[in-house]
Order: sequence, then C-alpha cells, then structure tokens
Amino acid sequence: MRINSPHLGGLEKLDRLQSLQNLQSLEALERLDRLQSLERLEAHQGDYRNLAMDDADGVIYCDPPYKGTKGYDAKFDHEAFYEWCLAQKQPVFISEYWMPEDRFNCIAEVGVTRKFSACKATCCHERLYVPKGRAR
Repeated sequence: MRINSPHLGGLEKLDRLQSLQNLQSLEALERLDRLQSLERLEAHQGDYRNLAMDDADGVIYCDPPYKGTKGYDAKFDHEAFYEWCLAQKQPVFISEYWMPEDRFNCIAEVGVTRKFSACKATCCHERLYVPKGRAR
C-alpha cells in the first residue's frame, strides 16, 4: 500500500539534509585530524647532512638541486646524496628528474612545462623516488 502525503516528501528532504550535514561534519573532523597531525611537521632547509632525525616515525622529503641543471651557487655531490638517502632509517622521498635506477624506484611522475623566458618553454617530467629494497 502506498501512502501519498504532502508531508512524506518533506520528511525525505529532511532525512537527506541530515545525511548531508552528517557527511559535512565527518569531513570537517577529518580535516581537523589532518591539521592536528601537521602540528608535528618540521621543515628544514639547508645541508641534508646536518639533518638530525630523532623521530622513528618520521618521513624525509628531499628536493635537492636537480642533476644536470644550472642555477645553484654551490656544487652538489649527487653521489654522496644518494648514499646518504640509502643509509636513512626513515622513509625517504626524493623529488628529481632522474635518479639511478639500480638504487631508486620512481613511484610518481608528472609532466610540467617550464617557462624560463617569454619566448621559450620546455617540457620535462618531475618524478618522486624512493630507495630500493626497503619496506615502506
């Protein structure tokens, strides 16, 4: 038996509105949780060899001078950097155009267009690497 009532449509709308409000509240709680976890985030800029990681649950993200590019004042020893990455206890993520495939896995890649002048644009692939052979 089907009951037609003008109030039934209103109840369905109210139920949908409550569901939407519950979903929005849940999303707000998730955002708050993410923000609270960022309170522990520490950013360091400088020589990677001076990084002291005491947190066993920490993660290291490195954005070194890209190999084969110009524009940095200091010379960067990429080979020493690779060895340092492999020696870390925490997970290491490295942003780079290319890294030695025998020691690092590419886990993400994005094509980007770089505009160094008004006349010339170049396309390149920025990648995210992790050391091979380590549990992540």
